[in-house]
Amino acid sequence: MKKLEREPSTYEAGFTALTKGVNLKVQDWIVGQVQEGTVLLEVGCGPGVLAQKLAQKNCLVTAIDSNPAMIEQAKTSNPNDVAHPVDFRQGSSGVLPPREGGYEVVVSTFLLSELGPLAQQLFLRAAWEVLKPGGIIYLAEEFVPRGIRRVGFALKRWWYLRKLKRQRTGVTHPLANFVAFIKPTGFEIVGEQNWIGGAIRGLILQKVGDRAGYYRPPPCKVTGVGAWLRVARCILTGQIDHVAIEPGLYKSGNPTPTSPVIVTANYYYTVFCVMRDLRGMDVWVLCVDSRGINVWCAARGPDFGNTQLVETVNASGLAQQVSHFKLILPQLSAGGVAIPRLPPDFKFHVFYGPVWSRDLPEYLREQVVRKPEHMRIAHFSLAKRFQAGITHGTFLLRKFLFWPSIILLALFIGFQWWSFLLILGWAWVTVASTALFIALLFPIVNRVRSFTRKGYFFGTVAAILCGIALLFVQGFTPLFPGCVTLQFWLGFFTTMSFSGYTMESSPRTIQGEYPAFMRWNWRILAIALTLIALGALWEVMV
Repeated sequence: MKKLEREPSTYEAGFTALTKGVNLKVQDWIVGQVQEGTVLLEVGCGPGVLAQKLAQKNCLVTAIDSNPAMIEQAKTSNPNDVAHPVDFRQGSSGVLPPREGGYEVVVSTFLLSELGPLAQQLFLRAAWEVLKPGGIIYLAEEFVPRGIRRVGFALKRWWYLRKLKRQRTGVTHPLANFVAFIKPTGFEIVGEQNWIGGAIRGLILQKVGDRAGYYRPPPCKVTGVGAWLRVARCILTGQIDHVAIEPGLYKSGNPTPTSPVIVTANYYYTVFCVMRDLRGMDVWVLCVDSRGINVWCAARGPDFGNTQLVETVNASGLAQQVSHFKLILPQLSAGGVAIPRLPPDFKFHVFYGPVWSRDLPEYLREQVVRKPEHMRIAHFSLAKRFQAGITHGTFLLRKFLFWPSIILLALFIGFQWWSFLLILGWAWVTVASTALFIALLFPIVNRVRSFTRKGYFFGTVAAILCGIALLFVQGFTPLFPGCVTLQFWLGFFTTMSFSGYTMESSPRTIQGEYPAFMRWNWRILAIALTLIALGALWEVMV
């Protein structure tokens, strides 16, 4: 959908092809449900096709979309042969335009799957505010199917995401937990329609109660076997998986309105450490939607900044839970959260706490004003480098060696399999030992700002050590040049990863060097693999 939105004039035709016509069935379903003369608001109207169909049913339609190009396209095709032409406006799903007396109906199709869970909650609250008592929401969205259909859906989704990754376009997120937001926010489900076995669902929600509420995520489990398995997944999968918890407001102990508020990312391992270190203390823990990325990496990208902080505070209803306006953020989030650029109407005051969560108890008990060095500066200690070595080693093993190992192992079963296992074991040990070797010696290049130069240094050292070991074990063979070059690449690439982990690295420097670095990275890898292939061919021929 993100790619289709770039061309508003062809969006509807492209989206119809993408959904195989289901979007047209959704439009017919909504038009059939809405009564003539209804005062309604469509959120995420796109080029305005559904809004125009509703206007032809004599409805008073206001339609908004965040994309100004879509609104311009919708206005050009707005019919004049209706009693009430559609009022097209640019607007946000989180702040809906009010109407005197309220709307009878709010309509939204295929919008919420483009929003995160907090933005979905904000949409529900905004809709509750602009609807009349007993008002209705008609929704149609991509959902994760229930039952055995989830398997087929997951396979199709995997293939779809790989395709979008190659095209470098944004992705949508089928709604998995949206139904849990409905009742706490102030609605109840009064009707439902399914298409494609539940992959597309239409929901009819009715406004209830006299006040919109807030969704509270269930407590995050940080004890037991399941918690430790999730920690292992965070550390031993190369951080490829974004192991996230639901963003929102959590409790450590039994906090009161005067208890402090700690803000952190919704990466599971981060929350695990925070909750573990706050054990026995009554504290509010506010997890922003960092997409399951840790604080340091999220703040250096677009995932832990002013937008995420404001969104989380608003969606969680924090102002209704506490009697103060102090937020304590991790020191490492300062690269993403710019205090002077927070909205003028943002009531809370931001303070940067310690770097590591282990210092939170001391920081809170002593009410530290001027932080000592160990709370302000993140040193890339041996323990942290060792952990980075494990994480990067598992990343390489998973990204480059796992599936080739499985495929080759299957091909070589019964054919010199023992020799193959030795070669495979050597490759895995080489990857792991290179990561740990660089972890041990990384401080010697701290004064070198360019991580490409660091990569050349460690790549050369790794290649020399590999060459000496190979000459000692088996002498010079046709595979020797390729193996040494591959070891150079391994040290070169691993150094880049370590430069990303260390806090001494400048994000601007990394962003500036990264394109050129990756060009050399792929060239060196291609040369190494070519030399290995030629060496293997030479051995077979001779």
